[in-house]
Amino acid sequence: MIKMQFETAYASHIGGRDEQQDRAEIFISRNNNSHLLVVADGMGGHQGGSLAAQAVIQTAASLCKTYQDNSIRPEQFLEQLCFQGHNAVNRIGREQNLNPYTTIVALFLKGRKAHWVHIGDSRFYHFRQNKMLYKTSDHSAVQVLVDMGEITEAEMAHHPVQNRLTRCIGGDKTPDPMLDSATVKRGDGFLLCTDGVWETVAEEEMAEALSSADFTQKASALVEKAAQRGGEMGDNATVAIARCTGRRFWIPFLSRA
Repeated sequence: MIKMQFETAYASHIGGRDEQQDRAEIFISRNNNSHLLVVADGMGGHQGGSLAAQAVIQTAASLCKTYQDNSIRPEQFLEQLCFQGHNAVNRIGREQNLNPYTTIVALFLKGRKAHWVHIGDSRFYHFRQNKMLYKTSDHSAVQVLVDMGEITEAEMAHHPVQNRLTRCIGGDKTPDPMLDSATVKRGDGFLLCTDGVWETVAEEEMAEALSSADFTQKASALVEKAAQRGGEMGDNATVAIARCTGRRFWIPFLSRA
């Protein structure tokens, strides 16, 4: 039997803000050899955003306890994370008379497959041999402008409508998650981040961090770099990273007849 091995890490920085509204967590299941990475970027004013992002993390924790067996498909798990997270955010809003919202990006690693989901402008990146294979397309007004050819990707971070989302967790609209998957190869790297990171950190720097021997330290270094570049008015910055370090061969014990 072949099991893929993964290294994971995450880090957050408050940046130039007076409140940390980002949340991240990594859940590892020894029962089914899976890893779940979740990043959320809350919105909705003072306390509202942080409560929304935390609700997503708590939903993920609850689902991980519920789905410990191998029968649940990763894509089903990620869909439930979005829908149950949405309901949790709206429940908190009603209870505290707030209008909380949050983005979500999550990665489910199991065996030789990577499954991911995202809503909003928090991103997922997949790297192989220091080259980016894939990144998610933001659910935002500036992404629409990029798709229409009116602005370039380099102009997204500083555009006046950069923070206007077309999809999110929370609110009146039913979540419309985008799901995808890929086969994992040895050396592959994955990075999830909030807009406070991708606005200032280049993809080449992300790739370098994922290939570094100081893997865990690089997560902290990335958010430190993003906060420094963001300056006094910079956004919260959060990353979660994973890489496949190889295969572990397991030979089951065979009893004699």
